Amino acid sequence: MSKTKLYLSIGWVLWLVDNGFDLVFYSIERYDGEKLTIYLLCGLRNRQVIETVSNKNIEEALPLIRKYQEFYKIQGIDDARNREFFSQFSESGNDGCLFLFRDEVGMPVGFATVYFTFVSSIPAKVGVMNDLYTLPTHRGKGIGKTLIDHCLQFALGKGAARLQWLTAQDNEQAQKLYDSLNAKKSSWHVYTYTA
Repeated sequence: MSKTKLYLSIGWVLWLVDNGFDLVFYSIERYDGEKLTIYLLCGLRNRQVIETVSNKNIEEALPLIRKYQEFYKIQGIDDARNREFFSQFSESGNDGCLFLFRDEVGMPVGFATVYFTFVSSIPAKVGVMNDLYTLPTHRGKGIGKTLIDHCLQFALGKGAARLQWLTAQDNEQAQKLYDSLNAKKSSWHVYTYTA
């Protein structure tokens, strides 16, 4: 192989690694009765990826949003309304962002949203992780924690002093995750008021 082809091959591999693939090495042993030959092989494996939801992938996020709303027994779920609402957020905007988690084969299996508000008691801007959802088949695999960590870094990068969130009192599985983090549990009560 010429140096040019080798550099081109290495460059291609580095680009793939930078764009969501892991370089994987493995060996195959072959014994033909007289000698053992070991082949060292190299391959690429798509890694789990968190991406910002935009007009390019909002359609993939909508089924997860629907499942999240069903989990919380929301009545009158409307995909068109969800599309319009969630499309207003972006990584470059100041209102918040929706993040999509893809598994090793590229399937969307979770999402989280971060919005921003202000807290007078500390006085500072804070990130609010308003939604966190992982498909039931993918829970317990670290996806929730990965999304929370991503949301924290996003919020801090936007000048927030902290990331905070609420969860239902009966959502014990989520609370196990939250309790395993270095997060402070609040004793505040939440009220909602509508006309």
